[in-house]
Amino acid sequence: MKLNFLSPYGIFVLEMKAYNSYVKGCEDAKSWIQFLKNGQRHELYLLAQRA
Repeated sequence: MKLNFLSPYGIFVLEMKAYNSYVKGCEDAKSWIQFLKNGQRHELYLLAQRA
């Protein structure tokens, strides 16, 4: 499922998938970490940051 948002700050596209995981990161970080149920970790890089 995809959700598209238009705001004064830009266009945001959110895609939801049925992964059994969680994502952790700070608001101003360049990347966040996805933790999967099987113990794997994936680094997620942000495409754009707030000005």
